[in-house]
Amino acid sequence: MNPTPKFGNPPVVETLLGVQFAPLASFSLPHFGLFWADIRGDYPHQETKPPLGPQFEEFGTGMLSPDAVRVMLLQDPEARCWFIDSSRSQLIQVQRDRFVRNWRKVTGQEAYPEYEYLKPRFEVDWRRFCDFLVNAGIETPEVNQCEVTYINHIPLGIGFESLGEIHKVLSVVAPPSVGFLPEPEVVTLNNRYLMPDK
Repeated sequence: MNPTPKFGNPPVVETLLGVQFAPLASFSLPHFGLFWADIRGDYPHQETKPPLGPQFEEFGTGMLSPDAVRVMLLQDPEARCWFIDSSRSQLIQVQRDRFVRNWRKVTGQEAYPEYEYLKPRFEVDWRRFCDFLVNAGIETPEVNQCEVTYINHIPLGIGFESLGEIHKVLSVVAPPSVGFLPEPEVVTLNNRYLMPDK
C-alpha cells in the first residue's frame, strides 16, 4: 500500500525538497557562478534573491519559537541564487547554508509531478552540488535540517463557497462556532509535523 495519497487534480502549486547545513565558510560569491557553469545546461536562467534565514526543528523542552533570532557573523555578503530550467518550473536555490530544489506551476497548466518524480531529481542535483564542493576544495556540508514543503492553492468555489466553510476542504480546521464575529476574510494555515523517529 502506497503511504502517500494520490489525487486526480491536486491543488499543489509548488513543492520543495531542501537541506540546511552549517554555513560553508569557504563558499564565497564567485562559487555561485562556478556552480552555475557546471549546471547551466540544465538550468540556463539565474536570479539572485535575499538569503533565507535559518530554521531549526528543536525536540523536547527548550524548543525555539518560530521567530527566535539567531545571529551569524560572516565576512562576505550573503546571497541566495536561483538556477532555473528552461520551462521555469524547476529550480535550484543555493546559499551558503541551504540547498533547495523546487517544482512550481508557472502557467497553471503544468501537472504536479509527484514526490516519486521529484525526490530522485533532488538527489541528483544535491549530489552534483556536493561534487562541486569537493572539486572546489570546500568543506562537506553538515546537514542539520531537512525540509519537504507543499504549497497548495484551493480556490473558492471548489468544495466550499466562503471562508466560513473552509473546514469542508481542510480537515484540520474545525467548523466555525456561532459567535459575534462574521466569516473571516483571510485564512492562513501553516502546519508543521514531527516525523517519526525525529
